[in-house]
Amino acid sequence: LDANWGFGQVMARRAMEMAVEKARAKDIGLASIRNCNHIGRVGEYPEIAAEHEMVGIAMCNGGGEVSPYGSIDPIYGTCPISIAIPTGGRPILLDMATSVVAGGKIALAIANNEEIPLGWIIDSKGHPTSDPYDLGTSRPAFAEKPSKAKGALLPFGSYKGSGIGLFVEIMGGVLAGAGTGEEGRGNGVVMMAIDIGKFSPIEEFKGKVDRLIRMVKSSRKDSGVEEILVAGEPEYKNMERRLREGIYVDDATWRSIKKTAQEFNVSYSS
Repeated sequence: LDANWGFGQVMARRAMEMAVEKARAKDIGLASIRNCNHIGRVGEYPEIAAEHEMVGIAMCNGGGEVSPYGSIDPIYGTCPISIAIPTGGRPILLDMATSVVAGGKIALAIANNEEIPLGWIIDSKGHPTSDPYDLGTSRPAFAEKPSKAKGALLPFGSYKGSGIGLFVEIMGGVLAGAGTGEEGRGNGVVMMAIDIGKFSPIEEFKGKVDRLIRMVKSSRKDSGVEEILVAGEPEYKNMERRLREGIYVDDATWRSIKKTAQEFNVSYSS
């Protein structure tokens, strides 16, 4: 798909719907997007496939912010990858950046005027730093204060995370055609769907997955662990809490929302 720089979330949803349609006809379906604006939470799209009792996989690149293992230069995007697997209840949902943390956590630290833990980023000279401004990107969170020379996020899991990041960078930047490194523009997106029923009876599949989840959650807990969680559980719990209590918006984000509303003459409550 050529998104023609339209609304990223709309095109990403359509791409996964196309992958599901292809999987229904051909067992496995794949769709890609180029010229695409930010697609938002990557985990939203594999859930579409899971609703159709398929395995869903989504990944994208987008801008150089992460240094490859052994380098101090930002080459890869945060290159998130997400996988959803249907169960007898809510899907298992892995949704992760291939950097140590998502770039949004750096933005949140800036919004709250907080330092970050050492090991998340390096400065432009390759030194570990707790100052989030040392990342020095063009993210909106940096708009209220001039950025320093550009540092880099670190890959998660050392060379292993760096290897997965390279894979996602190639899928989004080369296969989808969004470009890589300094030549990359927007999000290069790849969506995949696997029709489970073409490989295994779906109820049998979900039963085996549920048994595995029970095995994981009932295993012996390490000291200090209250509950063993599987991928997606913390987010589902947080969603339920936010539905009850509302969604927190930090001051910097609210100022940005108000500024945009004023520019377009949109009313808002203070």
